[in-house]
Amino acid sequence: MAEGLKPFADPRVKSVAGLVVPLNVKTNLLTRLTAVLYIPFTRGLRSAQSVLGSVLINSGTLAFYRAEVVRKHAGVYERESFRGVPMQMNDDSMLTMYARLEGRTVHQPSAVCFTLVPDRPRHYFRQQLRWMRGTTVRHLWWLRHMPVRSLAFWMPVVEYTHLVLALLVPVTVLFTPHLREQTGSLAWYTLILGCAMNYLVSLRLFAVRRTDETLGHQVLMFVLSPAAGLWRLIVLRPLYLYAMATCWRIGDWGTRTAVEVRVAPA
Repeated sequence: MAEGLKPFADPRVKSVAGLVVPLNVKTNLLTRLTAVLYIPFTRGLRSAQSVLGSVLINSGTLAFYRAEVVRKHAGVYERESFRGVPMQMNDDSMLTMYARLEGRTVHQPSAVCFTLVPDRPRHYFRQQLRWMRGTTVRHLWWLRHMPVRSLAFWMPVVEYTHLVLALLVPVTVLFTPHLREQTGSLAWYTLILGCAMNYLVSLRLFAVRRTDETLGHQVLMFVLSPAAGLWRLIVLRPLYLYAMATCWRIGDWGTRTAVEVRVAPA
């Protein structure tokens, strides 16, 4: 708690995102893949955004806000809707957006908490779908309400441009004769570049030191990085496209009706 309050010494700071770390990493392969994707985001992307005072999504698990921001926007969450449907998700990103409109939003990596991530596919996919739909709606909010010169405005622009290029480039290669002849070489270079990028991003795994994890386990997690990247490409990317196409289906929490994951007895 004390670490999360430190950034508020700067009066411009309106919200602080803590560092959320999966607790049940060793449960199975799914939780390991989740951690490989989770930690670089919470420790890496948010740190980069924090430099500009523009952390865009706080994890509701550990986030701090100035009381003035909460009071000013109290009650908005209950009344928020999208296409006439009550918006009962992504309250954390909504409050982060309001905090960013008021001032700086930063990340404090020394404020740490642990969370349980889904350890079964059904729970995992429902959670991801809920997050992706909520994020799609929030992207539209950023494009509408954030200043054009802000990071929050350009983040969804860049992300959607990347999605379009990821679809157009393979199609262009397949339908261009001289490029199609080099498909093997292009696929090989893409694989090498993809592995290198995943390893670079996953270096953040070593930034989190835990007494219940050995260095060997961290190295194993790091080695899994390309597998996590492949999971993101083959499984999560199509799910994200589906979530974007059905983003108005936001009335149900999807994963909050019952406790679906627990810590195994010691």
